[in-house]
Amino acid sequence: MKLIRLQDIGKAMRKYEEDGQVYETEIEITENTLVETFFHEMVHIILDSSGEESLSENEKFVNIAAKCMLEIYLSSVYEKESKP
Repeated sequence: MKLIRLQDIGKAMRKYEEDGQVYETEIEITENTLVETFFHEMVHIILDSSGEESLSENEKFVNIAAKCMLEIYLSSVYEKESKP
């Protein structure tokens, strides 16, 4: 089973490595970044579960696919069901 665990909204510490050095910085988790992160992780799960591990490891592709899915979700308009 694949699970998506997201950080709570608020401040969080982010560790990353660059040029062999480990850095730590404080970042702000907003509702927007939470939703964007969810779609990003969802794309990883879709690709992994469909056997596309190499695409799942391509962060540029995952980011583009996630942004496309998020844009579709955010711009979707549904008509209310009309009764005859």
